[in-house]
Amino acid sequence: MARAGLINYSARDFSSRGEMDSHIERQDEIFTPEVVKAFNDAGLLRRVVTQIWNRDGVFRNGIIFEYEDGDAFIACQDLLKVHYIPKVEMYNTKVVGSRGVVTHEFRTDAKANEEPALINYSTREFGTRGEMDSHIKRQDEIFTPDVQAAFGEAGLLRRVVTQIWNREGLFQNGIIFEYADGDAFIACQDLLKRHYIPKIEMYKTKVVGSRGVIVHEIKREDYE
Repeated sequence: MARAGLINYSARDFSSRGEMDSHIERQDEIFTPEVVKAFNDAGLLRRVVTQIWNRDGVFRNGIIFEYEDGDAFIACQDLLKVHYIPKVEMYNTKVVGSRGVVTHEFRTDAKANEEPALINYSTREFGTRGEMDSHIKRQDEIFTPDVQAAFGEAGLLRRVVTQIWNREGLFQNGIIFEYADGDAFIACQDLLKRHYIPKIEMYKTKVVGSRGVIVHEIKREDYE
């Protein structure tokens, strides 16, 4: 799969479980092969819908768009206004999104042919731009090949760090973990406590995360 240059993540909150379930069920109706091709031609690489399950009392879908670059993001906004927004206007929703340029990414080899079943997305907010930049620069130092292999054996398929740029006055990284399943998520928590958390304790950060089971996905490579 081609590597994304820009990722947009949004959380869409519904007023009821029925509305959320309806939204999920209508994805193939909305994103027909013809519509997907139009998005792909505009520079969309992948779109994933997750059902968030770690927010009690909240009916939320997490939606990830992966774009070739910023121009692709702009081009796809017009397509969303034509093909998606009019078809979800009947739902009472609140949408919060973040857009980030990809600054670090690795995919593990242990389960290279597996598709992710669960995605964890978090934003890590830093006290200063210097701390955020330092965190980005230290990714290869923290996630060495040996550490990446350990995560892969535990069931991590992919990790992406983005620098969020649509939050004025905030210094945020968006971080995506893609897991083979729920067991992989649990297993990787111990590895994070061992290899990652101790190496970023010097930063003053606020972390907000959401975990979701993948319920719908389209990828450019499936339509080529």
